[in-house]
Amino acid sequence: GEEKDNESYAGNIIFNNLFEDVKINKKELLSLKKGESISIIVTKKEFRNFDPDSDIPFFKLPFVKLIIKRVEDIEQIRYVEYLDDNIKDILNEQELEEYKRILNETSRSLNLGISAFDYNSGKIFFTTRQWYDNTCLKNISGKEKGPEDLLGFLSEEENSDIRGQITDMVSGRKEQSVVSREIKIHRDGQFMRWLRFFVYYVPYFGDGRYSNDIIMFTWDISELKKSENQLIEANIKARSAEKDTDDFLKNISHEVRTPINSIIGFSKLIHTEKDKDTVDSFKKIIWNNNLELHELIKKIMLLSKFDLNTIEISSSEVNLNELISMLGKIAEERIPQEKQLEIISYIPQRETIIYSDAKLIKQALLCLISNSIKFTESGEISIGYTINENKVTFFVEDSGIGFPQNNYMELLQRFKKGNPFYHGTGLGLSLFDVIVEKGLRGTFDMKNNKKGGASISFTITPPFKEI
Repeated sequence: GEEKDNESYAGNIIFNNLFEDVKINKKELLSLKKGESISIIVTKKEFRNFDPDSDIPFFKLPFVKLIIKRVEDIEQIRYVEYLDDNIKDILNEQELEEYKRILNETSRSLNLGISAFDYNSGKIFFTTRQWYDNTCLKNISGKEKGPEDLLGFLSEEENSDIRGQITDMVSGRKEQSVVSREIKIHRDGQFMRWLRFFVYYVPYFGDGRYSNDIIMFTWDISELKKSENQLIEANIKARSAEKDTDDFLKNISHEVRTPINSIIGFSKLIHTEKDKDTVDSFKKIIWNNNLELHELIKKIMLLSKFDLNTIEISSSEVNLNELISMLGKIAEERIPQEKQLEIISYIPQRETIIYSDAKLIKQALLCLISNSIKFTESGEISIGYTINENKVTFFVEDSGIGFPQNNYMELLQRFKKGNPFYHGTGLGLSLFDVIVEKGLRGTFDMKNNKKGGASISFTITPPFKEI
């Protein structure tokens, strides 16, 4: 206390039972026992022994800062509390903490990491928690020794480049006041995320000091990059689809025009031709071109339905023995007279019935049979199926010219012909591919036989009917 006009009054020294009223942690108590001073922030409600209407100035504040010292004398050990007179600094400190809290919350909600430091001294002003989340660095907020602790997410080359840019801005060698980069973050060789990294130069003069303040931002743009890549891929696919459509229409125009011209041309010749045998040959040409045009239109319609996702897939009972027997007869009817071909249908003795789309299975096998007939001059074509557990594998094998070496997948492209000297549209195998993968949800295999010829099979996993 102090003496004034022979009266004692309370000024900056208050005597109180700290161990009853003020919560002091173990670390602070240990410091007191060592004779050290401690500084704590307390609220006035923690002083239960004082009158809340007291005239002591600091009791009018919502909180106070106390400096506590241990005082020893002969009779007793006392703890003395001193009110810190700098109330304005206390309020500013609390206000600053509140601003930091708001900044952290804003930073988190925007997914924007923020940090600031003085370029001259290297002193860190603040770093939000989101900065560490974005950069995948260990959170040491408030303990950073310098900017190097904040830039650990950069590669050595990027770090050197960024520091050089900052130096140029501060020195005035460059008029720009911002540096921006898009950076990939890796940890232990594994890609983590994309960041957009901004560095702003903000010179400051105030409160009697001048500093070159640097404010940095990190923004996680992984989702943005993902969307950007998806848009790029979609654009590439759209351009590719547009080109495919143009190519498709050009090829269709050519493929449709060929049989139509034959039909029209030979139809005219029939009216002027007198020889019966010649007329019969013209009729056969017209008939064959009619069949070819019909098959072409069927393939185009089916491909279009798959492309537009309007194909209707139905499931019904399919007797596999009856299906293979029927396809064998169709194949025999399609063999040109000039070819010496034998159709062999492999039909197991035991009858098998599955639930699937009979039309799609038939169309897939017809694509393969037509291909084999086209590229096989003599020998045999085998048609059949095998069963392995819950899977059915259909196959068509021939003794023809086989596939071009190492060129199997190209044959699945539309209008792609394995051999340009053979007549055809180049749609058979591409339609087969679409039917098996999209329609029947199966897989297929293409290979050349060791003894010559080609072998194509496809496997599906349908439900079986118990017989």
